[in-house]
Amino acid sequence: MYQIKPLIMTDKKIISISPSLFNKIEQRIQNPQTGFSTADEYVEYVLTELFEEYDENETSEEESKQIQEELKKLGYI
Repeated sequence: MYQIKPLIMTDKKIISISPSLFNKIEQRIQNPQTGFSTADEYVEYVLTELFEEYDENETSEEESKQIQEELKKLGYI
């Protein structure tokens, strides 16, 4: 397994990924248009985007109740 090594040890943690996944990342960042110079930068960007998207899609308990009420009014529940 390849390890993605952090640039600053105090601010980052080390993770391990499979060689095949690492190779895919390396191939992707070889394109200068991506703007990434290291696999670390790419992985951090992708994970940040993923978590931001996930956080945006979460509904609060109040929103869930409102959705349930609307579905009941429409006869779906």
